[in-house]
Amino acid sequence: MRSFDPAHSAALILVSALCIGAPPPACAYDVSNEVVTTTIEWGGAPMNTANLAWGCTPIATRNGATYLVFRDPDRRPKVVRRVIASGQVEVVFLDNESPTYYASEDGHNKYSLGIDRDGYIHIVGDMHNHSSRDQPHLPARYQNCRIPYWVSTKPHSIAGGFTFRGYGSTGNPHQDTCPPGQGFTYPEFVNDNSGRLYYFSRQWVGDWTGSWAPGAIGVGLKIYDEKTKLWTARGGLAPNPPADSTYKVILWEDNGAANSAYQPHIVDIRFDASNRMHFVASVNNDNSKNPNNDVSQSSTHLVYAYSDDGGQTFCRASGTRIASLPMRADPGPDQGDVVFGDHHWIDIVVGAIVLNGRPVVSFTDTGPNRATRWCRYDGGWSAPLPTPLDTGWRRKYFVDRYGVVTLPKDGTVHRTTVFGNSGGRTHTGIYPYFGLWDREYLRTTGKIRYAGWSGSSPNRKIYIATLDITPDETQAPVAPEGLKVE
Repeated sequence: MRSFDPAHSAALILVSALCIGAPPPACAYDVSNEVVTTTIEWGGAPMNTANLAWGCTPIATRNGATYLVFRDPDRRPKVVRRVIASGQVEVVFLDNESPTYYASEDGHNKYSLGIDRDGYIHIVGDMHNHSSRDQPHLPARYQNCRIPYWVSTKPHSIAGGFTFRGYGSTGNPHQDTCPPGQGFTYPEFVNDNSGRLYYFSRQWVGDWTGSWAPGAIGVGLKIYDEKTKLWTARGGLAPNPPADSTYKVILWEDNGAANSAYQPHIVDIRFDASNRMHFVASVNNDNSKNPNNDVSQSSTHLVYAYSDDGGQTFCRASGTRIASLPMRADPGPDQGDVVFGDHHWIDIVVGAIVLNGRPVVSFTDTGPNRATRWCRYDGGWSAPLPTPLDTGWRRKYFVDRYGVVTLPKDGTVHRTTVFGNSGGRTHTGIYPYFGLWDREYLRTTGKIRYAGWSGSSPNRKIYIATLDITPDETQAPVAPEGLKVE
C-alpha cells in the first residue's frame, strides 16, 4: 500500500478495468485527428433532476432498441423505448396505477435500468437506505417492500407495462425474486460479456433494528438467473456487525463515519473483454474521520479486487487470492487490494482505463476545485497524477474496446490513450451535456451512446444522444491480443 501525500487530501474514488500478461503494444488508434460531434436521437423532455453523472445506470441498448428511465418534473418515473432503425419512440409511466406513485424528493433516489438475456427490462430506484419499514412517500401497494423493483411484462417491450416484484417470494435472505437485502442506496446494473445481469449497491448487512452503530453497512452484489427468475447474493455474512448479520455482502468494515453506521461506499463494477469482473469501492476504516462535520467526506480507503468467476471469489491486482468474503480494508487474509488509505475523503468519480495490462483507479481530491486524479497498478499502486481533463466532482469516465479513454465533463470530452496528465485531445461544444454512457451499446458495438441533459433546474431536459467520431474509430484495429479492455 502506498500512502498518499496529505496535501492532496484524497477524496478518493473507484474504478477499474484490468488486463493481464505481458504489456501489449501501444494502441494503434490516433486520437489527435479526431472530430467529435453529437446526434440527438430523442429528447427535450422535462426532467426532475440532472443527476446523470454517477450512482445510476439509466440507459441501455438491446436488440435494436434503446431504453431510458428518468423522473419527470412531478417526480413520476418514465421509461423510454426508441427503435434505432425507425426512430419510433414510446414513453410510458413506470407505474400508472392509482393512487399515483411519486418518487421521493431525496436527491439520492435515482433509477437504474438493466436488461437480462431474455430481453426483460429490470428497473430499481427511489432508494436511500431503503428499509421495508417506514417509507411514507410510497403508496400503500408498495409499503413494506424489500426494494422498489419492477420488471417488464414482456421481453424487449415496454408496451405491456411493468410488474412490481419488490416484495420477493422465497423468504430466503440470500436468494429471491427481488435482489435480496435491505437498506439499499445507489443501485446499479451491469451485464457481463454473455449478457448475464448483475446488480450492485451499498446496503445494510441486516434488518433495521434501530441501531446506528458502526458495522451496519456493506457492499452487495447479486446475479440474476433467467431460468429460475431468482437473484442470488454473492459474498458472505459480516463477521461482527452491531446487530444481526442477515444479508451477504462482498465488502464490509466494522467502522463508520463519526462513530456511526454511516459508510460512504461508492461502488463500481466493470467487465473486461475476457469477462473478468473488476470491483472498486470506497470505505471508511477510521471512526474518528468526519472532516468538515460532513460524513459524506469521511471515506479513508479505496479497495480494489477482481473476479474470474462472477463474484464468487476475488483476487488482488497482484493475483493473490482474498481468503474469504466479505473482503476488508483491515490487514489480514481477507483484505482487499488497498490502493491507498488513511485519508479523509474518497468520493464518487469513477473512471476506467487499460494501459500496459494494468488497472487504473480515479479519485477526486478535497481541494476547493475537487480535482480529478488517477493511479495505475504496476506491481504496486503509483502516486496519483492529474487527469488530462479535470472532470470535476462525481463524473465517470470509461474505456472502449480500442483502448481509448473518454473523460466527459458536461459540454466537454477528452479522448486519450495515455495514462498521465497530458496527451490526447479535448473536444468542446458537446450538446446535450454528457451524463452517463450506455454500457451495453459500448460493450456490443464499440460506439458511444449516452443519456444527456441541458438547462438548469427547474428547466432541465433529458436526451438520448450519440458521440459521432470522425474518422470512425470502429474501423480501427481492435486492441492487440492479450489487452483486455472494457
